Amino acid sequence: MLTFLACGLLTALGAVVAVLPAGPAMLAILLLIGAGALGLFPIYYSLTQELSSRHQGKVTGSLGCIAWLGSAYMHWQIGRWVDRTGSYSTVLLVTGFLPLAALVVLVLFWDRSPGPGRRLTPLRRAP
Repeated sequence: MLTFLACGLLTALGAVVAVLPAGPAMLAILLLIGAGALGLFPIYYSLTQELSSRHQGKVTGSLGCIAWLGSAYMHWQIGRWVDRTGSYSTVLLVTGFLPLAALVVLVLFWDRSPGPGRRLTPLRRAP
């Protein structure tokens, strides 16, 4: 959770990029945002394993498909927004905070209680 928070905070720097002029500071912030996004990918894949170790491929594939379908629709909407406003500032602001919104959802709804359905079992048993 702490790593998710740290990477989410790095991606939230998109709010800062939205108001920075082009130059070295903007480039440095964009690199930090990229590092945060790259840090979130392994967390995402490990969380899909937590959802179902038996059907991990189905979970990851289904979530990936949903994400790409949503992304295809959002690209069209973002293009319309940028054409209307002439700026990417709002888009960068919103997308920067999406990982933090995901973290809030994760904290609120993730079942961390031990129970019969939450047992950790090894993938392979030793002979």
